Amino acid sequence: MGLLELLKPKEKPKTINWQIQEGHVIVPAFICGGRQYYALQDAFNTFTERGFQALAVYDEWNNRMTHDNLKAFIEVMNEQLSGKGGSVDLSKIYEIVGMIKERIEWPVPTTELLYKMAGVAFFDENESPYVYDAKYAIEKIAFWKANVEDSSAFFINVPISLRAIFPLPNISVEDLKVCEEVINATDEKQLQRIIGMTSNVMVKRLLSQGLKSPNTTG
Repeated sequence: MGLLELLKPKEKPKTINWQIQEGHVIVPAFICGGRQYYALQDAFNTFTERGFQALAVYDEWNNRMTHDNLKAFIEVMNEQLSGKGGSVDLSKIYEIVGMIKERIEWPVPTTELLYKMAGVAFFDENESPYVYDAKYAIEKIAFWKANVEDSSAFFINVPISLRAIFPLPNISVEDLKVCEEVINATDEKQLQRIIGMTSNVMVKRLLSQGLKSPNTTG
């Protein structure tokens, strides 16, 4: 049936004993690795832990980077402004600002941010529709990646469900895949460049976590 079985299950879905609040609706989203995943309609307005977490990730979605990476970018900018290297390097400051502006213009975030949002938006029968478990979300994302032949293909199919939550561009499957490849490569390049600008070991370590090939040399 392809990488992700996005059609409704042929068998009658089993009953799950969720305690659903009045007015809330849970809908099947997709099947991956034989597991059915669900979504809570209008999650942003449920005022639940999962809803608030969705809002937090939505901010990262808009910034096209995680909060930790944004703070790291700002820390490196402050480092350049402080003149720790002996002088204020305006060229590097302009370069960092340019990177942030470039990210804001990206039509979609990185694949990792897409996975992060999906980890919040979609849940299986073992999760509460309302309570967000960050540790379980990490395990869930790892399961998704392990159960598709091409992890980037996950978001070629899942936008069918994600589009109800986030404004993904209305482009073809082929264009979306090319777009993600370019954005992921640019993200990697930017992180490597920022790492090379700082002497802060903690910032280097933090940003290196987001690299496919970590390199903390300047």
